[in-house]
Amino acid sequence: MRVFFIGAHLPLAGHSVRAPTVVIREALAAFRELGHEVVFQPLLSHDAEEGFEAEGEQALEWAHANGVELLPALYAQPDAVGSTPRLLLRQAFSSDPGVFYPSYALRDEMTKRVDASGADVCFHLWSSAAFGACAEVETPVFAYAGNPDHYSMAARLKHPALFAIPQRTLRNRLKVMLWRRAYRRFEDVVVRLALRSTWIGCASAP
Repeated sequence: MRVFFIGAHLPLAGHSVRAPTVVIREALAAFRELGHEVVFQPLLSHDAEEGFEAEGEQALEWAHANGVELLPALYAQPDAVGSTPRLLLRQAFSSDPGVFYPSYALRDEMTKRVDASGADVCFHLWSSAAFGACAEVETPVFAYAGNPDHYSMAARLKHPALFAIPQRTLRNRLKVMLWRRAYRRFEDVVVRLALRSTWIGCASAP
């Protein structure tokens, strides 16, 4: 089988790096040990890779030495709700995936790369950005996710006092209202994009 593997990080190793990088590395190694061909597509954010440049080069050398085909990285900022007041207002009244997922702008390029790879399946691991980037991919997509993106903050907004979310002023209360509305919109977008996958695995009960 030929696998188009999208990773939100490079496959670094060692105890001093982040858990997703180790999981990505082990998953790549497991696919290769099973005899599958693997095309690795990094889908990164610039911020996440800062300070790991040397390790990143070593990770790519490791992947190449283990028979993994490497594609040039694509970059997109992580999905974010309400990172600016203007964005929060827009998200509170929008169901456009591009308003929530910057990676949605990469969907045409990602589709071209998956098609050109000749892969039998597109697989992405712990990459919320991949939901947006894979929105138009016709190759069967297996998404392995963690908690849905909107869950934790949406839960806090149900009980703002428990999480020290300010509510004393009219401006604070208006902001909480917009946050709640934006997260309801975000949930709809997450579900719509996730359901475009052929299979979904999840790391936790939700």
